[in-house]
Amino acid sequence: MNNQHRLGMDLDGLLGGELFSIGSPLLTPAPGNTGITGLPVAVSDPAGLTAADYRLEVDAGNNYLLTNLDDGTVTNLGAVPAGPGSVPVVIDGLTIDLAPGAAVGDRFLLQPTRGMASSISLTVTDPRKLAAASPVAVSSGVGNTGSAELAGLQVIDSSDAAFTTTSGALTPPLLIQFTGAGSFDLFDNSNPAAPVLLEGGNVYAAGAELFPTAGGLDYGYRLQLTGTPVAGDSFQVDYNLAGTGDNQNLLAMVEQQNQGLLSAGSNSYQESYQQLVGSIGARTSSGEINLEAVGFMLEQSQSRQLAVAGVNLDEEAAKLLEFQQAYQAAAQTISAADTLFQSLLEVI
Repeated sequence: MNNQHRLGMDLDGLLGGELFSIGSPLLTPAPGNTGITGLPVAVSDPAGLTAADYRLEVDAGNNYLLTNLDDGTVTNLGAVPAGPGSVPVVIDGLTIDLAPGAAVGDRFLLQPTRGMASSISLTVTDPRKLAAASPVAVSSGVGNTGSAELAGLQVIDSSDAAFTTTSGALTPPLLIQFTGAGSFDLFDNSNPAAPVLLEGGNVYAAGAELFPTAGGLDYGYRLQLTGTPVAGDSFQVDYNLAGTGDNQNLLAMVEQQNQGLLSAGSNSYQESYQQLVGSIGARTSSGEINLEAVGFMLEQSQSRQLAVAGVNLDEEAAKLLEFQQAYQAAAQTISAADTLFQSLLEVI
């Protein structure tokens, strides 16, 4: 979504930026580290991420070793840099900047995906900053008499010099001038009164992409025309200054819900989310059933235990009454003996 958003243009005529922000992978240093306490780690390719945690450590040979804690795979990332700068290494969808200054025995727990979903947040909060429009606009010449028309337009690299040389402008704006039904010339149309030829004699085929040209001209977008032009027909390619009413890039963002971006290209993110919810629901239901079954087993075990060694309250109450009566009888015997003993003493 971020990549596609960057290919669009907002209502202020500016290229789109990040639509969502996401946290960094968790890197926890060991308490006994003596060299460094951290180093930069970033997600460079989400498709390459695994669900594993890793141990990153410096071995006796002063090399950074990365151990996959799921399968035990150990990868030597390289020696600790002498400095002053760090050395980036790409592995499993991550870019790890190997920092200088690490000491032998330094260790880190790297958890690339833990808590990542909860760290996602929306960056664009102003509707005007939503890059819904395409930054490229194509218009046909007023005097065109052929049947050629725009069939497709797709921006693939908004970091190309065509977009970044001058903010809010296309460098250069182009004029596509047909010299016949199957050929066209390409002009720099910065000065519409005097276009400058960039490349002539390009072959035209209906529906085929015009860029990159045979001479290697490429401006970070793809353009297709269909139909049959005639000599003199033309098309202008300019920066889309009037972005209102244009939702090409927004449609491309919405279309991602139907693309196989996950599960090795077999599932869209919407399908993967549905599977995740279904899996959690099934596991929750199974857990509840197991809990209920274990509860019944606990009740049965308690009943059996009480049947053998339990306390019957009615029986205990009866025994208490029996003990009370015996105590009272013993007290009467003692009282009678005391009376008899006193009487004997008086006689003597």
